[in-house]
Amino acid sequence: MLVAGPRLDRARTRLVRLLHRHASRASPHRGTNGRVHGTKLRAATWFYGLTAALGWLLGRWLSPSGPWRHPDPWWSLPASARWPLALVVGVAAGASLAWLSQRLVTHWPPATHLHRVLRDAVLPLPPRGAMVLAVGSGLGEELLFRGALQPALGLVPAALLFGALHVAPGRRLWVWPLWAALAGLLFGALHAATGLLLAPVAAHATANYLNLRFLEAYVPDAPAGSPSPAKGSSG
Repeated sequence: MLVAGPRLDRARTRLVRLLHRHASRASPHRGTNGRVHGTKLRAATWFYGLTAALGWLLGRWLSPSGPWRHPDPWWSLPASARWPLALVVGVAAGASLAWLSQRLVTHWPPATHLHRVLRDAVLPLPPRGAMVLAVGSGLGEELLFRGALQPALGLVPAALLFGALHVAPGRRLWVWPLWAALAGLLFGALHAATGLLLAPVAAHATANYLNLRFLEAYVPDAPAGSPSPAKGSSG
């Protein structure tokens, strides 16, 4: 018994560890959570893909220059500088828009409430989920609203329609369509100024990527030692 006792204890300890390891790997909650958010990401990818296809088709029909170019750009730029400038201006505008929206979240209660609602709806994101959603939404929505509808309706009506489609249930979420309409004005101005859809696509994708990262990093009700929204979320 003096010999068998320790051996039996060691065997029990190994069995408990093995069962615990197996349970942690095959946890139903963990697996279901991953599948649910993977399904959401695939659904969003399909949605933005279909939106992009619709925008491309409508743009070829409604715009005399097609969905990728504005028919009457504000700026007269040499062809060699147009594409690089559109990309740089778009990324800079998107980063500035994200910075401003993050300041509103940390200092304005309606924006803070929207941030909490979006955290509950979107998180947790699967790996590379922020990049996929940012690029998909930037390309799909800009092809439809700026590439197709803006040449046909005008800058302001297209931006207002863009904001109207962000209306969410609940009176406290009124800030979302308002912010979307203002962002739509910026994206539309970028398209009209540079003459290329690349500028609003880059701005939209940059802003969404930085804000999705901020959505993950910043918890409004967290204690003082929680991650700061300023620099840590801008990657």
